[in-house]
Amino acid sequence: MVMRRNFAAAILACSLVQMMTPAALRAAEAGRSQRAELGVGIRINAADDQETAWKAHEASLRQALAASGTPRNVALAALENSVSVNASRTLQVEPLLRAAMGARDDALVQWLIANRLIGSDNDARVDALVANAAHLEPDNAAVWGLALVLASKRSEASAIDDALAHMAASTRSDEHFADTVRAWYEIYEHNPFPQSMFAKPSDADNATFVAAIARAAATALAGNQRLVQVCKESVGANPSTSRAADCAAIGHLMLYHSTTMLGRRMGFALLRNLGGDVVTSEDKALQRNLEWVLVEYSAGEDSVDKDPIAMHAYATDWLNFDDEYEIMQRALRRRGLSTDAPSDWQPSEHVSIAQASSR
Repeated sequence: MVMRRNFAAAILACSLVQMMTPAALRAAEAGRSQRAELGVGIRINAADDQETAWKAHEASLRQALAASGTPRNVALAALENSVSVNASRTLQVEPLLRAAMGARDDALVQWLIANRLIGSDNDARVDALVANAAHLEPDNAAVWGLALVLASKRSEASAIDDALAHMAASTRSDEHFADTVRAWYEIYEHNPFPQSMFAKPSDADNATFVAAIARAAATALAGNQRLVQVCKESVGANPSTSRAADCAAIGHLMLYHSTTMLGRRMGFALLRNLGGDVVTSEDKALQRNLEWVLVEYSAGEDSVDKDPIAMHAYATDWLNFDDEYEIMQRALRRRGLSTDAPSDWQPSEHVSIAQASSR
């Protein structure tokens, strides 16, 4: 994804995300571009201290997490490192696998690690991770989406059909984004940033949440693009197939029940690609409201920077709710805005959700 800012430039007023090392910044921006900009401003004492202060704190944090012996902490610490860096690849995979084995009943650990390793060369071991994740959450379409990624990588038609069928039969689509925010929030609460890094005490208070949501946004996910492609290729020429019915069911599930805006947007793209009368008037109305909420939410983010009460409410929502769409709706309501697109509203100046999701 395209970088929107030059994060190498040193500036006095910057978000905590902009205090990250270049590698972390690229990862965070990739995640952030899938949802609204974070837009939370935090001032630090001096621009020259940015990288030094951030590196020192994060190095200490990684050591604490890795030394804790707790699988979830170890998993999050290991996720700080790329699994695709030349000779160190195998060494970085092993801590993740050990953490997964040590927390086989922790759905978040299984989800994060399976997503992180699904693109690696450890297919047999990733198979076991995905199978266990599906055992823990058999009703979660997002987890079965990982099985679809593996099946699609291998071009195994029967396995693709099986994964699609399980996704279609699911009752929810939870990508655990809010769970990941909360996991990081707890970590930063127990490992706070030094007060000396910030010009104002309120900025230090906000740093815990800002860092948590930035880390969650940087978490690598297998994504739903493979699902969109499989359905588009498999049923585009013959909309009467069983795969078409499964893909339609999955699209509606994601559009109405995904816990992330990206998942909902992918759901509409999936339905649109099926063609015919698969997309209902209700689907179109919801898609339009999604776009309205996203646009209005993004437009008001600057006000969060300047309003401690709004910032606290926003953070509280992320710590108490799982649905990103609901969180955005709550933010609009606090600003006195409707969560339904006005009848005369035209989103022509903005990138269409459906178009953005199908790329």
